[in-house]
Parts: sequence; C-alpha cells; structure tokens
Amino acid sequence: MKIGKILKIIRTSKGLTQNQMSKLLGISQNYLSLIEQDKKSPSAEAIANFASSLSISKDALLLISSEVPVELNGKDTEDFQRLQQNILSLLLYQTSGELPTSA
Repeated sequence: MKIGKILKIIRTSKGLTQNQMSKLLGISQNYLSLIEQDKKSPSAEAIANFASSLSISKDALLLISSEVPVELNGKDTEDFQRLQQNILSLLLYQTSGELPTSA
C-alpha cells in the first residue's frame, strides 16, 4: 500500500481534514493532497517526520508502505501482506482508539 493511501486512512480514522492533518505534519495542504493522490512521494526524512508527528513507529510506517519483496512468492507473499494489514490495523488503533473493520 502506498504511503499516500496510508496517510489518508490514518487521517480519516482520526477524523481530520487535510488542512488539520497537514498542520499536524508540518506540510502544506496541497503537498498532503498530492501525496494522498500518489502524485508526490515524500522523502525518507519526511516519512520519519510524519511518523514522529503522528506518534507512530517510522519502521512500521515504512513496512506497511513497502512493496512485497520479489524474493517472496505464494504463501509468503500472502503472509507479508497480512502482516502489513495487521500492522496498519494496530497503527489505526493506536492513533484513533478504534480497530478498523477494513482498511
């Protein structure tokens, strides 16, 4: 899952507008919009700042936004994707206090 989609999921789970989220992250609303639309990719430093601003693990954020390693196949791919989904669910619980029904 791309970082933009993850940030949008976190933003909406917290009940924040793009304007509110952009202020929390210290970026412009336009830049956040471009990230959420996958038209811009934030740097690793920006992702670390986002994680810090959201009080979540940078490593978890990077893991759930990473592509499935090409070395994995079959069940390993499914397990990796399930792990990403579980970590996202935990991050959403951490940020909003609610477990998502589906992300």
